[in-house]
Formats: sequence, structure tokens, C-alpha cells
Amino acid sequence: MIPVITPRSDWMRSQAKQQTAINRKPGFIRKIYNVLTQKGDPTLIKCAYCMKEIPEETAYEHELIYIHGSILARKKKKYCNSRCASYDQMAHEP
Repeated sequence: MIPVITPRSDWMRSQAKQQTAINRKPGFIRKIYNVLTQKGDPTLIKCAYCMKEIPEETAYEHELIYIHGSILARKKKKYCNSRCASYDQMAHEP
């Protein structure tokens, strides 16, 4: 038997993106999920290089210089110590 599609049929004719219950960006949903499933102390931040959790007061802030295309870009990141900052800088050098 061949199925017939009529205006009253329950087949979805819209795109897959429009079929979801919440039509949001995937990054937004991921952020909410991470906040809801967060483990540990919310006052701790992660080191940008080794991902070790450290208190915000003891974080070492360093300006990372890297090449984005043909221009130099600068970004401030927080590290657990100066060694992690220097290792991350070396990792971003060409």
C-alpha cells in the first residue's frame, strides 16, 4: 500500500530546524546545560591552559598575543600561574 499525503496527514513538511520544540541557537542550550550540570564551587574559574580550577582572586591575568589571519590579535585570559600563561603563549606562536 502506497501512503498518500493529504493536507490532514500528520507528516511533517517543515524543515528539521523548525520541528524542534525550542528554536534556539545550539550554543545557548549548551550554556544552560553546563550551568545546570555545573559541579563544584561556582566561585572557581578554570585556568585557560591546564583547566585546573582556581579561585578568582588568585588568578594570573595575561594578555595572549596570537595571529588571526594576517593581523595580530590580543585576548586577555586568566591562568593559575605565569608558567601556564607562558606555555599558552608558546602554543599560539606560529
